[in-house]
This record gives sequence, C-alpha cells and structure tokens, in this order.
Amino acid sequence: MSRVLALAPTRLVYVADLHGSTTCWTKLLQLAHRLKPDCIIVGGDLLGPGVDPKLLKRWETMANDMLSPEIPITMSPGNYDPPDIDEVLKGCRRFIYAVGQVVILNGRHEMVSCDYVNSSPFNTFRELAEEKLLELLEDAISQLSSVENAVFNFHAPPYGTRLDVVGEAMHVGSRAVRTVIERYQPKLSLHGHIHESANIDKIKRTVCVNPGSQHHRGILNYALIELDEEVSCELASI
Repeated sequence: MSRVLALAPTRLVYVADLHGSTTCWTKLLQLAHRLKPDCIIVGGDLLGPGVDPKLLKRWETMANDMLSPEIPITMSPGNYDPPDIDEVLKGCRRFIYAVGQVVILNGRHEMVSCDYVNSSPFNTFRELAEEKLLELLEDAISQLSSVENAVFNFHAPPYGTRLDVVGEAMHVGSRAVRTVIERYQPKLSLHGHIHESANIDKIKRTVCVNPGSQHHRGILNYALIELDEEVSCELASI
C-alpha cells in the first residue's frame, strides 16, 4: 500500500514600502533568520527619490552576513523608485529582480510582479492610466503556466477593498488590479503603496494582503503567509 506524503506549506515573509529604511531592513533580516521562511518577498517602494541606489549594495552585504543563502530574497521597485534603481538591483546577486519574469516560490508557486501603479496626484516615476496598467498586468499574467496556484505581486492594491483606504474611507487603489484579480483568481495577491491601509481582504477566492508601512518610525510591518490548500496570513510589526 502506497503512502502520499503531504508537502509542508510554503512559508513567506512579505514586506513593502521600506523607502530606504536600513532600520527596517535590519529588522527584516533578523526576523527571517529567526523564522527561516521559504522566501522573502520585498515589494516596492524600496528606496524612493533622493536615496542613493548603492544602498542596495549595502543591503546585499548585510543579507550575506546575516542570513542563510538558502533563503531567497525577491525584490521589485515601486512607483517612488527612480529608473536608475533597476540596474543596481539587477546587479545584486543575492536578490532576485522580480519584474518581467516568473519567479518560482519554493518550487511550487509561480509569481508575477508589477512595479507600476494607477495615476495619482503626485506624478511619481511609475504611474500609468488604468487602461495601460491593465495591459501591463495582462502581459505579466500571460507568462504564467497555472494562474490558479499563482501569486500576484502588484504594488498597487485593488480598488474598493480594505487595502486601498486613505483618509475618511476614500478608496484610491487600482481598478485594473481588481479586474485581473477577479478575472484570474490567483491563490494570493500581494500589494503595498497605501501605507496606512494595512489589512487582509478577499476577492472571490483570492487572499489579498497589504502589510502597510511605518518606515518613517523605524517600525517594520510584515505579513507572515503560509500557502497550502488554503492561505493563512498574519500581519504584525516590530
């Protein structure tokens, strides 16, 4: 009689909107050293305007010193990251540049990423009108072999959820992002961008997560996620 051994859940630590905070980066590495996740996913905004992109090299050295090389670190820029950050990030061998490719998480889940957000009043580096953003998202998703088990890593949160609220219940997320989540229903969708809207929500079968950000206070917000038949997620800060 044969036995089928159940695989352990894929364990992820997800953060976003570090905005160049080395204090938060240090806390992330310490957290990962303790938890030993299968992967660390770092969403934009990594640095932001006025921060020397070479800071990523320093972060890479810190990761090499503090963390096992067996724990992969994926990174993607965000709307506040200027274009010159990308080549520096691609040159960091310790980090996986997530934009423009399918990243395999723990050998089991495909992830696609998008660094652009919907238009805002702030005219940041990576913004698109919703129809253009939708085209970009569709192009990324078309690279997946199986959407059902996939992870979306899109900096903009979906419109009209607990993840995109500013001020007194004003929703500022992306309608294009919501459209593709509703259309394809991946297992998990990771977001950032709206610092004050740390929350977990669900669109149909898809668990959607925004850990929020308190980088200006040196506090690391993070999501601890386990991917199995179901998705479990816990938000915390240190």
